[in-house]
Amino acid sequence: MKDPKKPRSQFQFEELAGLKSGAELRAWERAMDAQYVSGPGEYVAPAGQLVVVDHSAAATVAPHDKRPFDDLPAIWRAVRGTEFRRAETWSSLGSGEPHQVYAELVPQPGNPYDSTAVAIYLNGHQIGYAPASYAEHAHWMVRQLNVLGHRVLVAGTFFRSESTSASAQMFVALPTFHVLRRHMPSIDTMTKRFGVLWQQLSEEVRAAVVAGASTSAMTRCPQS
Repeated sequence: MKDPKKPRSQFQFEELAGLKSGAELRAWERAMDAQYVSGPGEYVAPAGQLVVVDHSAAATVAPHDKRPFDDLPAIWRAVRGTEFRRAETWSSLGSGEPHQVYAELVPQPGNPYDSTAVAIYLNGHQIGYAPASYAEHAHWMVRQLNVLGHRVLVAGTFFRSESTSASAQMFVALPTFHVLRRHMPSIDTMTKRFGVLWQQLSEEVRAAVVAGASTSAMTRCPQS
């Protein structure tokens, strides 16, 4: 039996995070390859941008870094699905040698195949996805940072061969969870913000919110 207190490497993390395998993984891969496109209003790019992993931090992490997951600023992962993207997606980037780029993490809550999917965007175009085992945990934090007004950017490396028929490859330095949490407001800050918002609501709206919360709580409670 594994010791739950043992520091987790990125490989142990993927196992504990519920990495899909076998038929389930193949089904997920086929679904992701269907090139789901976010619906209108599902994601509106915030005005600000937040680089959570820059190239300096990414350079401190090896592709197969064996340090404990929580000691790393990021983990390098291949972007899934780049082979299904149209050639014009890469038209602004040269071929024949790797390019350092910044990619955007974009949550897709409306994705019918995976409601916690995190798409990877480059220059405003969707190029693929972060691994499902990572996305199911990072999705909510990225969405909250979006609500706070930030586009979430990470360092990446892009490569396309000189052959016009070859697909592109891209790797991104995905931020570990303690790095994402570092950019989140504290509970005290969120409580104060909620208090200000609550004071701005009319008495009628407050009463409706309280009534709705009470009804929801009664629905969840088992009847005696």
